[in-house]
Amino acid sequence: MIKLNYFNCLKDEYLKDGLKENQILNNKYEKELKKVITNKSRAMMDWLDLPYQDKKTIDEIQLFGKKIPRLYENFVVLGIGGSALGAKAVKQALYSTTPDEKEGKKIKIKVVDNVDAESFNKLLNKVNLKKTMFNVVTKSGTTVEILTMFAVVLEKLQKELGDDYFVNLVVTTERDNVLWKFCQERNIKTYEVPKGVGGRYSVLCPVGLLPCAVMGLDLHKMLLGAKQVLENFKQQEGKQNLCYVSALINYTYITNGKKEIVLLPYSNRLNRMTDFYIQLLSESLGKEKSLSGKANKIFFTPSKAEGVTYQHSLLQMYQEGSKDRLFCFINLTKHNEDIKIPKFKDANLDKYLPKTMVNLMKEEQIGSSLAYKKAGHPSYELVVPVLNEENIGALLFYFELTTALMAEMMGINAYDQQGVEMQKKYTKALIGTKGFESVQDELTKLLNNKENYEL
Repeated sequence: MIKLNYFNCLKDEYLKDGLKENQILNNKYEKELKKVITNKSRAMMDWLDLPYQDKKTIDEIQLFGKKIPRLYENFVVLGIGGSALGAKAVKQALYSTTPDEKEGKKIKIKVVDNVDAESFNKLLNKVNLKKTMFNVVTKSGTTVEILTMFAVVLEKLQKELGDDYFVNLVVTTERDNVLWKFCQERNIKTYEVPKGVGGRYSVLCPVGLLPCAVMGLDLHKMLLGAKQVLENFKQQEGKQNLCYVSALINYTYITNGKKEIVLLPYSNRLNRMTDFYIQLLSESLGKEKSLSGKANKIFFTPSKAEGVTYQHSLLQMYQEGSKDRLFCFINLTKHNEDIKIPKFKDANLDKYLPKTMVNLMKEEQIGSSLAYKKAGHPSYELVVPVLNEENIGALLFYFELTTALMAEMMGINAYDQQGVEMQKKYTKALIGTKGFESVQDELTKLLNNKENYEL
């Protein structure tokens, strides 16, 4: 089970504006938040049911995922945002294409989450299409970027495989939308994104579970980890309640003037996890209006900096710059590998050497957190004991639940994204999508005289 250490957030001689321990123990929000979560009081909260999915459903995904590496050399996910970030995070944390002595050569997994023509064309030219399974992921079924890539892949597969093109495709989308019907008519295998689960909260449904099954991961263990986090929230109180305390720390510091939450993963295998969390925080909490319809005045920016690399790039600004940041260290206790450091046999050099590389990374993290504390910057540590399916499932759900709780404390809707929808509307109008003609006048006004300012 993942753990939280909030020692460096508490008020003392260095953190004069730090949290008092009674603020952590005070259940001012906790009881009400438990009601909201237990009763799923908002629309689009069915992601809370995902840790309890039917065993038969998960077994089918697991079985299909296991078949793919036996039949294909490549598994390519076409997704963007919530349809891609979870798979990318888990892949980096738990999957390697390095040949295994027992398993032999592993399937290559690629997540394509951008419509960059050059890189996409290189990928399609590089892979053997006959030996490649494409997983098209879009909840709505009308995501422009995904449909664009799907159209290109579909044409290439039809040319390469003829009438059998559909066996190299699996589509994950919402039941009965236009894409679902398109696939059903063409015998393309489909997996369902539940209607009450939004894209950025969908990693523990087929959106993320199918790629994880292809990686050979145990889906039941992932869901067990997620379930442990949710049960901890429901059953524990005060400082034993992992997600509640995390959300409370973030919320309290933000409302007291912090403008940035900096995520600092101290393991290369956790870098993509921070991208997943950043999307959750950004799209869920960056809202113009509160649930009551009033203007939302609580804003912050989530960002990341990789440990220990940032200590030789951003640390100076973090340390002696503005005091409007809260730092979250994400630490891995047990690393899969370590390197014992040999001696130079020169006392002037050997005195600078640690015992091992893992030892150095851990001490660097401690040193950074203490330096921040002395300079008056609060931080807390999220501790992952070891990278396995259970802990990764726990970590993903921790990010989701902590974000949702922060939204409730802030009084905003975590499950809509009007800013994103506006951009989607403009894009569809600009490419000439039928039904968006009325937007053209608005775009013309916004673009008026733009060409006159090009140097």
